[in-house]
Amino acid sequence: MAALDPITGLLGKKAAAHLLRRLTFGPNKAMIDAFASKTIDQAIADLFAPVVAPIETDAELSWLVAKPLPNEKIDEGTKITQLKSWWINRMLKSGANAQEKLTFFLHTHFTCIFSVFEKHTPVYYQNKLLRKYSLGNIKTLATAINLDNAMLMLLSGSSNIKKSPNENYARELLELYTIGKFFQNPETLGTNDYGNYTEQDVKSAAKVLTGFTTDLTYATIDAVTGIPRGKLRTTPAGLSSEHDISTKTFSTRFGNQQIAPSALSGSSATELVVIEEIDQLMNMIFNQTETAKNICRKIYRYFVYYNTPYQLKNPANPEEGYKLNDYVENNIITPLAVLLKSNNYELKPVYEKLFKSEHFFFKDSPSTATEDRTNGAIIKSPLDLSLGMMRLFNVNVANQDSLKFFAESLAKQGLNLYEPLDVAGYEAYHAFPFFHRSWISANYLAERYLFPKKLLNGKDGMEDIGFRLDIVDFVRNSGIFTGDIGDTNSFVLQAIDLTLPEPITEERKDYFKGKLTDNQPDLEWTAEWSDYLTSGDDKVVRELLDSFFWHLMKSPEYQLM
Repeated sequence: MAALDPITGLLGKKAAAHLLRRLTFGPNKAMIDAFASKTIDQAIADLFAPVVAPIETDAELSWLVAKPLPNEKIDEGTKITQLKSWWINRMLKSGANAQEKLTFFLHTHFTCIFSVFEKHTPVYYQNKLLRKYSLGNIKTLATAINLDNAMLMLLSGSSNIKKSPNENYARELLELYTIGKFFQNPETLGTNDYGNYTEQDVKSAAKVLTGFTTDLTYATIDAVTGIPRGKLRTTPAGLSSEHDISTKTFSTRFGNQQIAPSALSGSSATELVVIEEIDQLMNMIFNQTETAKNICRKIYRYFVYYNTPYQLKNPANPEEGYKLNDYVENNIITPLAVLLKSNNYELKPVYEKLFKSEHFFFKDSPSTATEDRTNGAIIKSPLDLSLGMMRLFNVNVANQDSLKFFAESLAKQGLNLYEPLDVAGYEAYHAFPFFHRSWISANYLAERYLFPKKLLNGKDGMEDIGFRLDIVDFVRNSGIFTGDIGDTNSFVLQAIDLTLPEPITEERKDYFKGKLTDNQPDLEWTAEWSDYLTSGDDKVVRELLDSFFWHLMKSPEYQLM
């Protein structure tokens, strides 16, 4: 059976939960039950359904300064906090739709670091750009990112001029965003050769991209995306003033291709001609099969598992290299790359093929074919962990300002939104050899354990956080738990099934049950629940339920998806 063949029949609860954990920020029981009775085609169609109406109201976007006035004083620190809260709120409210998860994936690929330039408006427009192409064309998106205001500031594109080309962005365009390095035969590589491209290609690409700067009035609108972008530096006559008009020659990796202006007016080019050069550059890069493979590996690593081939040993840097998984490369990455390239880099066909596949649901081959099962094998990101709790327990927030605490907690868990450590992005999505294990450290674990306690208490220390999981109300009134809640064993098994991604041992079940009964006989919980129903006094059952669910949510099993 081919790894990318689609699964058949109804999903069932286990497959539905797996799909929803990977393509949303966590399901609740109602979502899992609804998707369990769908076929994979129906499930993917629902997850990829267009979001017709904006999730946010005008009031929820009131923080945005869409077009700053000249010399307007803006508290950018407050604004970026409000932007984070706004996006987290979108994630929280996104239901069983994949758009926000796909948008975040693109954010992990096309990096943004707010502290480099400290302006919230271009961050918002970049976020809007990523969302527009979350199921769209990644080649078109990458082309637009070249002139995105936030990217121009992050990687010095706005200082890339003809007499002094700045290679920062061109280098990352090749290494991080498109074709990537690949040391397949390291002994054959010369100096400044990165396998898929060379230093010559970096320099030539930088020259193609010369001449642009930011437009912080946001009046320059991209003709393709409809979103504000940077602008060309021009002469009074409207011609390029800082674009390199020379012929740029690329290495043998790109067939020694040359890119030059198609027409000149004196020693300058029009904006249309400069844009044509950039289009030639992007066509050249995306015509390479290795570009498609590199993008598919990033998709696989984020949504399925980290163990994909990416680089072999680099003799110049022995620590730079990735473990090969030939099965994944030959049966998943290569055919997906062919599909991506044949569809001119439309993401949706690739997503559909992967997320419907036998491999995605670990049904494609004997256990020896891949090194690890993918279900319950990825450590949840701070977003998946924390948002997943809120969505699982149907916790609502009164307003998005309440989510300031949430963003601060994410940072303490290792995901400081819009502040990755470097331009490669958040370490969990690129850093060999740890990848998703980067989320686990002594400091990060402390906050991962504290977040559910804060959620249950509605407080961070003495400070009200603006939302709370009323666990007694949830257990009694959510309708999730069937039968007699006072039946200790039945209730414990239902709670474990609700929260944990994979079956656990009897020993672990007894451990969690002990947290509900305070390590007393089973009848202890039965009696306490009965007393609560009779008296209405929830003090004891609340303490027991808080302890029980806190231990579930801080357990090693809950950290996985």
